[in-house]
Amino acid sequence: MDYLGYLLFLAAWVGHSAWWLVGLNMLYSRPLPRAFLKSARLSVGILVLVFPFILWRVEGLALAHFPPEEWTLPTELLGIYLGLCWAMSLLAIPAVTISRQLRWDPPQLQSRTTKVLDVSRVLGYKPAGPNAVAG
Repeated sequence: MDYLGYLLFLAAWVGHSAWWLVGLNMLYSRPLPRAFLKSARLSVGILVLVFPFILWRVEGLALAHFPPEEWTLPTELLGIYLGLCWAMSLLAIPAVTISRQLRWDPPQLQSRTTKVLDVSRVLGYKPAGPNAVAG
């Protein structure tokens, strides 16, 4: 069995998913209509789920022998895209995960104490408003 090829196939799928998730997050950071964002989310979901089947149809499950002997424009474009997917899943995601695990807690989170404050007692009267709690 060609385990390296299968791992590269899985890594390509993870990287593909991560790239599309980054794009979706960039869309969600903009003030765009909700219907557009909903259709974008559905499109990204379909693209993520369909990718392994398309890759399997084009190159097969074992990617250890990629690239082929002869390069054509579609093969070059696929090679560039697979390289980006592998870079995301094999370099970027582990690097971000390791950096997040190694960083210190912020000073605000180092001390986890709470203090209950009776606002009515401090103000001398019960605050009014729609969120006032009946007591």
